Amino acid sequence: MSAVLDADYTDDAEHVNGFGVYSAGRDAILAAAEKAAIANKTVRIESRVVSASRLAETVILAHVSSSARIPEGPFAGSVRFRFTLVIVSIGGSWKIRSSSTTLVSESHEN
Repeated sequence: MSAVLDADYTDDAEHVNGFGVYSAGRDAILAAAEKAAIANKTVRIESRVVSASRLAETVILAHVSSSARIPEGPFAGSVRFRFTLVIVSIGGSWKIRSSSTTLVSESHEN
């Protein structure tokens, strides 16, 4: 489902990152993501959809596996994480209503 990777956040979206930091609202979520990208300058992220299930005509539950290569700083090295996303269809567009990020240890890859 391309909706999983193409979705934007709803205005009232919620997100919890891999360190437990909660953000409410599209603007706050995007600002936090931008701040993290600037702090880690040349982060390279690769993602793939692990699963996507349509729970209702307008609701998708998805899991996305990602890995990042952070060249320097306190999180330097390879980091693996998994996003859990609740994606809803609003006015013909798919948007993320809720998301959480979980850090994944190397022994639990999938």
